[in-house]
Amino acid sequence: MIVGGGDPEPYIDQIDAFADAGYDHVYIHQIGPEQEGFIEFAREELLPKF
Repeated sequence: MIVGGGDPEPYIDQIDAFADAGYDHVYIHQIGPEQEGFIEFAREELLPKF
């Protein structure tokens, strides 16, 4: 599944679904040009949830 946008909840829900399925590694990647912005978003909004 591909998740996009500035709302962290869809990302968190998808990562949780993978964890519930038994995955212990999830790769998060920004495919657009805003790499630094996405890294900051992940650091502030996503990674603290895990």
